Amino acid sequence: MKAFAAGIAHDIFTHKLLMVRALAVGLAAAIVTGQLFVLPLMHLLLPDGLSNPDGSFSWYRFGAVWAPLHGAHGAVVGWIIARLHRSVRTAALLVFVAFGLPAVIPDLVRLAVQQSPRFLPVLARTFWPVACLVISGIMFVRSHQPLPAFVVEK
Repeated sequence: MKAFAAGIAHDIFTHKLLMVRALAVGLAAAIVTGQLFVLPLMHLLLPDGLSNPDGSFSWYRFGAVWAPLHGAHGAVVGWIIARLHRSVRTAALLVFVAFGLPAVIPDLVRLAVQQSPRFLPVLARTFWPVACLVISGIMFVRSHQPLPAFVVEK
């Protein structure tokens, strides 16, 4: 685990321009795919948002429509970042995620301290797309490095 963290830190500090490019590519991919696909589908499928008619949060609407849609959005953005930065894909994905976390952490801390009933929905809405982004970027993109000799069948 230490070697994994050291390898990612090494990639980040030796490939600074690639990390900036990963951030720019990720933001562009998130904005373009979100504006072209996610927002129109959300307005089509959930015209009232994630709330029930009485104003309470709807876990059914979240699980049936929002989670698959935003999970797929996160997976597409993660795949794009990893595909364009194969040699440093894990570091590029983590830089993109780390860039966005400071925007949501204060709201999560505030809701946790206030013991708000909105804490769990906001937590789920925050980390579900991030988890899909990282998992798809790491698992579905092959690196340029050849497989070790003991893995290759002869």
